[in-house]
Amino acid sequence: MANATRNTASRDPPRLSAHDACFATVLVGEERKRFIVHKDLLTYHSEFFRSALSGNFKEAAEQTVPLPEDDPDTFEFFVHWLYHKDLPMKDNASTDLLQDWTSEDNGGNLEKRNLIELHVFADRYRVEKLKVRTLEALFRYVQKNDVTLPSNRLICYAYENMPAGSGLLTLLVDVWCKYVEAEEWKDDDTEQLPSPFLISVLKCLTDGARGKIKVRAALELSKYLPPESDGQ
Repeated sequence: MANATRNTASRDPPRLSAHDACFATVLVGEERKRFIVHKDLLTYHSEFFRSALSGNFKEAAEQTVPLPEDDPDTFEFFVHWLYHKDLPMKDNASTDLLQDWTSEDNGGNLEKRNLIELHVFADRYRVEKLKVRTLEALFRYVQKNDVTLPSNRLICYAYENMPAGSGLLTLLVDVWCKYVEAEEWKDDDTEQLPSPFLISVLKCLTDGARGKIKVRAALELSKYLPPESDGQ
């Protein structure tokens, strides 16, 4: 991750205003929804697209990259970040996109889901700065008093798609240990959770009971981010 971040920083940002700018087509999902994006923007931020759109690959010859397994909404959030350098919010996104990104009346579940799925996307396609941005946003969002814990489905999704020891998985464990209440431990619910997650939670709570750690202590963002990302 550190090398990728440094490599991005060492290159000149793409010149999107150039009269001869090149574009790439990305076909997303089973329906092959078409997104046309500045090629230099994709290759500047993503090692995956840098490799796919150069060399002797078919994608490079056609300047078209298929992503049949990905969600078009998630990819649109990625494109929004590419052009705005931030996640969707009132001052940089349309009303329709904001509705897709978040909802004010559902306890924040939609935004949590989008942040986690976008973080997984960024990890899969090696978009390191977006990984940092989504993790920062999720860290702050899950600590709001009116926001519910990440759902079992989201925890399962994260564990299925992220490597062990990743910042996201560590954050999910710590948030659960800090905020979970006794009534949320239901047999039919916990059976759905990944074993590595439950083992990590049990270890955390056991260490807390023995006084080795303060389970309810304030969380520190730096614990979940790579050292090189501080201040990005």
